[in-house]
Amino acid sequence: MCGRRHHNCFAITVVINGVPLDKQCYKPIQGFIINIDRFVRREEASKIAFEAKQINESTSVLFSEDLY
Repeated sequence: MCGRRHHNCFAITVVINGVPLDKQCYKPIQGFIINIDRFVRREEASKIAFEAKQINESTSVLFSEDLY
């Protein structure tokens, strides 16, 4: 599932499954779609963003808010 922001993905998942997130039987994998249309987990996204100087310090995981 992909969307503009993570909350959009969660909302779509609830609509499609008809089940609230806390009642679903799986834990979603979260990450980002990068500029070459590849999905990366938050950990790899953090490394990419740091190397591209999109964030000032290295972190273990990347959150959307880190990019603003």
